[in-house]
Amino acid sequence: MKSLKIIFFFTAAIALGVSCKNDKTSQSEEKASPPIEEVKTNPNNSITAVDKLYTTAEVDTPALFSISCQQNENKFKCSQNLLQDYIKNNIIKPNKIIDKRRREVISFTILADGSIGKNIRSISKKEVCSGCKAAAITVLSSMPKWIPAMKEGRTVAMSMTVPVTF
Repeated sequence: MKSLKIIFFFTAAIALGVSCKNDKTSQSEEKASPPIEEVKTNPNNSITAVDKLYTTAEVDTPALFSISCQQNENKFKCSQNLLQDYIKNNIIKPNKIIDKRRREVISFTILADGSIGKNIRSISKKEVCSGCKAAAITVLSSMPKWIPAMKEGRTVAMSMTVPVTF
């Protein structure tokens, strides 16, 4: 009887261990799946979704603010400089600035056709000024089309994070 209980105990323990191991495997498989970011359809219905959203480090060629940067040795730096010039020349600065650092950090997506996604948002930890977040989002929303990022010979969507200084 005692040996029967021991055999039953080990059988149950092994079954339980296998069951738990399978649960952990399925959880890690879920985490490994590529992120999918949906983008709302624009009025022309030209973009409905993004298969995968890449970072600058994951693409072969990053998205470029202007075609003039394609011939530049450091394409990304050229693009960043032109972007900052665009922001500086087009932003409408609010009246009240609360924080001395006066910077909003904005995240947005450049879609595979070069247009700016609708998911522009501030990721700053605290409010810089009344109206700064809205001003930064407005200026980035009005940007012209970019030269899209390239990965393995095809255009892809890429996320960007940009500081906007007031």
